[in-house]
Amino acid sequence: MSKTTVQHYFECDSVENFKTVIQGNKLYIDKVRRNVTSSWVCSYSYFKHKKFEKGEFYCAHIIEAQKNLFCGWREYINGGSVVKDSQGNSFCPSCGNKAVPNGWVIQNN
Repeated sequence: MSKTTVQHYFECDSVENFKTVIQGNKLYIDKVRRNVTSSWVCSYSYFKHKKFEKGEFYCAHIIEAQKNLFCGWREYINGGSVVKDSQGNSFCPSCGNKAVPNGWVIQNN
């Protein structure tokens, strides 16, 4: 009989909740998480400067947000530990945003 355990970790809130406006434009860039995969969406209807990366098309606005604004810290990938305040709230060690707990199920045979 196999047993399951849950491995817990923290990640920056930006991993699941990211929205910004690129300066000089009224363009919103959202990172939307669906189950295990993530998709970037830009409100700019015509992607003039598209680039194909990792199986998706990225416009110049998405690339700018990813490089300059998006944190995406995950404890199990980037290492480090969350920063706790006096009330016990957790914060991302990379950008200072809220850090949220997450986890996945591991099946042990």
